[in-house]
Amino acid sequence: YRGGKVWNYLIRERCLPEAIVRAAVAKGCLRDGYHAAWFAHTDAQGAVCGAELRGPDTHLCLGGSVKTLFRFQPGSVQPVRRLVICEAAIDALSFAALDQARVPGTLYASTAGGMGPETIAAIQTHLADMKALPDVVLVVATDDDDAGNAFADTLYRLADDAGVAFMRR
Repeated sequence: YRGGKVWNYLIRERCLPEAIVRAAVAKGCLRDGYHAAWFAHTDAQGAVCGAELRGPDTHLCLGGSVKTLFRFQPGSVQPVRRLVICEAAIDALSFAALDQARVPGTLYASTAGGMGPETIAAIQTHLADMKALPDVVLVVATDDDDAGNAFADTLYRLADDAGVAFMRR
């Protein structure tokens, strides 16, 4: 809620624009949790199956939940033509806020820093659906460090296997 601890963390400390936070709340992928923002991980049908929590003193995934993908598609839902994958949900929202190339059909997603079987399956499903559409691309938006580079290499292989173009930001 506006003025709350989580709101202030996202707007003031993490410098996310209010419009992005409001859009993510309206889409149901961001909620106010106990001392942390609650980023929903959803399955292909949109059902919440896991959550990543991020706050000033918190950075974890809820135990017992399934990590698939945090998914944020601003505007009206359209077929995904541009899939942006980040390591953390807050990175995906930051990328959305700064994205100069935002086009209809862009989906901002994150894996909460790891890729288990459910996450890989979710990415593969998106890439398989994208392959049938013109002018599609996977945008890899990972940290520029050893872990981010390894993460990017995995995403490159998945895109290459699916026949989808990819780029890194």
